[in-house]
Amino acid sequence: MKPMVLVACLWFIVSSVTAGISADRCGPDLAERVTVPNSGWIVLTEAFRCSAIDPGELQVIAEDVETRQRVNILILNGISDTHVEYLDDHRVQVSLPNLVAIKLQRFSFGRYHVTYRYLPSDDPDMRTNFQRWITNPRDPIANKWYEDNIRNKIQSGVPRAPK
Repeated sequence: MKPMVLVACLWFIVSSVTAGISADRCGPDLAERVTVPNSGWIVLTEAFRCSAIDPGELQVIAEDVETRQRVNILILNGISDTHVEYLDDHRVQVSLPNLVAIKLQRFSFGRYHVTYRYLPSDDPDMRTNFQRWITNPRDPIANKWYEDNIRNKIQSGVPRAPK
């Protein structure tokens, strides 16, 4: 079989399979549910992903059980390991990786304050540079930061092609 025909066949198979996936199969999948004590609020973590190659989206949502009011607390561009816990004194804490693409982030809902714990450590400068690179990977400054701080550390010792 000629390479172009093979590519066309594979494309047809993949597009047929992904077209057959209905929107309800793409999420939400409940990842975590935390009840806020002595209130009508729950905090849900929902994952939206249609396939193994889809980076998906992760949403942390506060919901008032009685009114069904929903407040988006955190939306990540991609599925990441997060954890929600009620601390006390009207505080909810969301733990998430320091380097993650954040689409939306709120610091309160109802009478509750939301704090964020970044893992393995809280490095605001690195997080800002990462967000800059995610937003515009073709920016030479952002790309240099990515090369120096992410790519070369993940693949250290791998020779690079000359530029």
